[in-house]
Amino acid sequence: MVGSQKEDSDWLHGLISDRNPQIASPPAAGIFEHFTPILESFGDLTDEENFRTLVNSVCEFVECNPVPWLDSNKDTLSFEANSIMKMCGENRTLAAVFEAMMDTFAEAHNCKTWLCKSESAGEQHEELKKQFGSRVKYVHLYRDPRDAIQSTTNENSHVYVEADNWAKLQRTAAELPGDSVYRINYESVVDNKSTQLDPLDDFLSGGAPQKQTKTKQTEGWTGKLSDDDIKIIESAASPR
Repeated sequence: MVGSQKEDSDWLHGLISDRNPQIASPPAAGIFEHFTPILESFGDLTDEENFRTLVNSVCEFVECNPVPWLDSNKDTLSFEANSIMKMCGENRTLAAVFEAMMDTFAEAHNCKTWLCKSESAGEQHEELKKQFGSRVKYVHLYRDPRDAIQSTTNENSHVYVEADNWAKLQRTAAELPGDSVYRINYESVVDNKSTQLDPLDDFLSGGAPQKQTKTKQTEGWTGKLSDDDIKIIESAASPR
């Protein structure tokens, strides 16, 4: 899932899960976000002990996730480093560990595949492409930035920070190859779930992305944002 604020992506994930029970969706853990910046500290990953250290660290990291990964019986899922390493085989990369962790979750739910909830997954496209090839697919959920930011900004955040984060997510999504991305508009799904989600189900089942997505405009933000906030959002969200 790319290009979306957390509240929006959680909502769409719920709809996808209800319609596609064969797709597992673990809580976002941020494996790439956490480990990519420190990956060099693990040394040469072709060395088995170095790779084992990375695998142990990822397992412990996911097991400590604020929202626990549960199996189909609602018990906390535990990860065995030896099992994850065996699943990785000779492919000793962070992307391989990520796939093994996600596959383990899917297997615990008797699912055939999975969907990652991390908003910034698109930033790892090159690594994901090496690992998954043509199998990698993205769902780009986009929404009027004024509405999206109005719904997430609070006393602990600033409208400019939220707008800048939104713009970065959109730029990442725009750079992804078109044949691997399904782009869907939040407001249009709210207006007509069936019409918008049926083609998405086909895409997730192996079909091609639709050539054009209907966009429905809303003004839910009207009266909830100051004129200054609107100017800040529109400035930050403008193409660069």
